[in-house]
Amino acid sequence: MILASILLPVFLAAPDTSITRPASAPASRPVVAISGRELDRLVADLNSPRFAVRERATGELCDLDAAFLPQLAQRYHAAAGEEARHRLRYAMETVFYREELAGRSGFIGIRLSQQAMTDVIDPANGRKCHGIYIIDTIKDMPAAHAGMQSGDTIISLNDQPVPADPTSQKFISVIERTPPGSTVRIRVLRPEKRIRKLTVHPAKDEASPTLGLKLSSPPAGLVTGGIRVVEVAKDSAAEAAGIKVNDVISAANGVSVATPFDGMTVLTNALESAGPAAGVQLAVQSCKDVSMEIVVGRRSPEYVTNPRDRQEIQGRFARWWRQQGGQWQPSPEAPQRVVPVIPPEANPLQQERSADIR
Repeated sequence: MILASILLPVFLAAPDTSITRPASAPASRPVVAISGRELDRLVADLNSPRFAVRERATGELCDLDAAFLPQLAQRYHAAAGEEARHRLRYAMETVFYREELAGRSGFIGIRLSQQAMTDVIDPANGRKCHGIYIIDTIKDMPAAHAGMQSGDTIISLNDQPVPADPTSQKFISVIERTPPGSTVRIRVLRPEKRIRKLTVHPAKDEASPTLGLKLSSPPAGLVTGGIRVVEVAKDSAAEAAGIKVNDVISAANGVSVATPFDGMTVLTNALESAGPAAGVQLAVQSCKDVSMEIVVGRRSPEYVTNPRDRQEIQGRFARWWRQQGGQWQPSPEAPQRVVPVIPPEANPLQQERSADIR
């Protein structure tokens, strides 16, 4: 399947879901040149009564060399039928996008936090490292096919630590510049589904009871489902209870750890109320080290999500389109043929602005 929306969703307030999304992120495909007669045949196929024929023709138009952009614009103005014009517009924007962002179209289909986690521990060597938290994976995209899951934390890319950057931008740049069709090796920390119920009996001293834990501080606004343990003091109550580095504490005394701030409050309250006998009841998930290989796909227009790329592409395409006699309409009406395949709320472009899609 070729299209998610006919016009670039990066230009729209509400993305159009009237045309089906691709079944997978396309790998590297050849940019082709064809004869004028073949181009006319593809444009004619955009009006075919068969949906599969229209999809195939649109895909072939999207693969054209950028030199065909003026000819596509001419066919757009001469086209009969609203859906044919929408598909031609999509093809033009796809070709234009590929030309403008040549060299940084690598895409694996993950929605990740813009801020990196800076206090993750690599279980392979026990050293502190940066981590990229995965908010979600996009169905049928390369990362999902390779087994990556929401809640994973990326700690290694191509056998190297995640770039030491307070944001995820350096990691994003590596993925963008990886040629589609290439394979990347990624290691993640993944909380196990099994939740252990542990009772920790904190040591009592003159100041306050302690568990002997050092906990992570995820980026502001990022909800990770728990608090990660980054250090366990030797001979502490936590060590005696079996808590280990990279474990995730999801609840204390039956109270869920919803956010990093709330989690610290919950633990503080649990410690203050803990009696010598009762102790603190913790819900703990271990993290396992998972390796995977991902075949990089090609980022298509509906996944231009970061503001820099949106502004660049929108401005340049708008200027070019006006030069071709087109009218710039950032919110055009959807094609008449409506084939919704995902609800609007599931569209990754409608998720919170704290995430980026790669």
